[in-house]
Amino acid sequence: MHRGLYGLQINQLLKFFTPPQIKIVAYEEFKEKPTDTVNTLFNFLELDSVKVNTLVRHNETSTEKNQIIAWLEHQNPITRKGISAFFSTNLKNKIRSLLEKANNKQALNIPPIDERIKSQLINFFKDDEVLLQQLIKNFDN
Repeated sequence: MHRGLYGLQINQLLKFFTPPQIKIVAYEEFKEKPTDTVNTLFNFLELDSVKVNTLVRHNETSTEKNQIIAWLEHQNPITRKGISAFFSTNLKNKIRSLLEKANNKQALNIPPIDERIKSQLINFFKDDEVLLQQLIKNFDN
């Protein structure tokens, strides 16, 4: 959870860098205008602008939600190759596609957060949120 303490992280950065040397990008800004945001970052870093395909999504789920995918991913290469030898490329692609769809569907079935836990999380992040709001006033972003 400490990785989510952005105020604390920025405070640490300010020990080594001045505000003009740090670029803060809000997730909402990146999500709404990914191409513009990437170009702004290139400009901030004084790099030539490069066309970046921001439509491709990588690593949408960080862990395997499907037990079959998890099992296959954790087999040694020889076992995976042996299993793979029994299936045609076309069939393997269809199986992979079905498992990925199942994986993504299972990832969406997230139960609602318990109110007690939600309250604890709000309290945990409250002071850092205040610090973050104070710190970002110093940045020209």
